[in-house]
Amino acid sequence: MSDRLPYDRGQFPQRNKTEAEIRLDPRYDTETATKSGNSLWERRRVLDQFTTSNSYKDSKIFDARFYKDKAISIKNIHATKVAKYKVLGCIDPTIWHTLVAEATLAAGASIALDSTVTGAEQLRKPYAFIKIQVASNVADNPATINAFIAGQK
Repeated sequence: MSDRLPYDRGQFPQRNKTEAEIRLDPRYDTETATKSGNSLWERRRVLDQFTTSNSYKDSKIFDARFYKDKAISIKNIHATKVAKYKVLGCIDPTIWHTLVAEATLAAGASIALDSTVTGAEQLRKPYAFIKIQVASNVADNPATINAFIAGQK
């Protein structure tokens, strides 16, 4: 007889790790809630402990075609470095439009954007795809960023 507990069949490899050691597996970067087979909302981690550079770098792209309401959460997890960000959207993947203008994100700060926030009204429009671009506010002074994009029908 095994001395393992019935619920411990190796499927919880992160059980004994601290919160800082737990990283989101790239295969599971999207969370979807469904009811009766219809998706009600989806949340996707588009930046996971991403280190900024001097020029803007893109996040993963969020498929927003089926979602009426979109919300974005960006957090600068670095204790001393400042970052800047902007949010882009497109209908044709070759032409990206600025949905939220460039803004700075202080060290340790976070921002939540949805269509009710001043300056983020464009998130209400029916763009097919959304992405976030982040960069260092000061050259050669990288920050670390986490970001989520969520959509709801």
